[in-house]
Amino acid sequence: MSTNISPLYAMKEIKESWALIQHASHVTLLSHNDPDADGMSACTALAYILERAGKKVETIYPNQPEFPLQRQPSTVLIAQHRQTPDLIIIVDTARIERAYYPQEFVKIPMINIDHHRSNSIKGLFNFVNPEAASACEDLFTIIHAWNATLIDRYVAENLLCGILYDSQIFQTSSTTERTLEIALNLMQRGANLFELKEELTSSKNPHIIELWSKILATVKLSPSKKSAWVCITQNDMKTANAQLSSLVGLNNFIGQICGIDVTATFYQTDKGTVKVSFRSKITDVNALAAQFGGGGHKHAAGITLAEPFDMAVKKVTALLP
Repeated sequence: MSTNISPLYAMKEIKESWALIQHASHVTLLSHNDPDADGMSACTALAYILERAGKKVETIYPNQPEFPLQRQPSTVLIAQHRQTPDLIIIVDTARIERAYYPQEFVKIPMINIDHHRSNSIKGLFNFVNPEAASACEDLFTIIHAWNATLIDRYVAENLLCGILYDSQIFQTSSTTERTLEIALNLMQRGANLFELKEELTSSKNPHIIELWSKILATVKLSPSKKSAWVCITQNDMKTANAQLSSLVGLNNFIGQICGIDVTATFYQTDKGTVKVSFRSKITDVNALAAQFGGGGHKHAAGITLAEPFDMAVKKVTALLP
């Protein structure tokens, strides 16, 4: 089995963070609002490891996940907590405002594990690697340094699931040699890449294909023809009986248009807000998202706007190349 995974963090921090975990009895795991497969998979892997070590573990999301995964933490709460933890581990979250973080949590020690370039969270320990394709890739590095034997088949499945989701099955520009090396390591530990890929991508029923066909018929191009975008309303989703997970991969598909650099999907949520997801080949869309209070990575970022749908589309597309 390949174990030549070079450490990215100082061993002093690794050892001290592991000691902090070993001394904790009640641990709370946090991820961002609208949690995706990367954040949820990271939480599931950590919850499993911590519970096997005898810890009382709660996982808290600010709202319901975008879509269900086959593997989930044993205790998941939505926007509430039942225990007072002595340690918090937050994953895949760039800003604390995107997590459930009541006043009672402020003085509790925190371990921050993430891969967003825009991460502004200040934990006691901050393991943030913007070069990682996913939070689960970064989490693998940390768990491997804590104790590689913790990564059994179940943990490997979760970590590979998160990597596959955020790398769009190794298609994003953030996919590196290290990403593939870690994926191989996880496969050698029992994770089945094909089954996980099928779980994430083979869920498009005829209604979803019909939805995509309608959306793709409305693709708009910027005057320079370097940007493309689509708009999805709640009426579109209800007509197709679709969920947000039905749109996974749509941005990348649009990006296959010849000459396109930036793609954007505008999604009207059931709460009236507008979620915008950016992908790019050259342009720094993290910088673009930051202008609207969002963020992410250089070539993949997102924002949420609390304003009328048409206004949000007009405001954002005016800044696209």
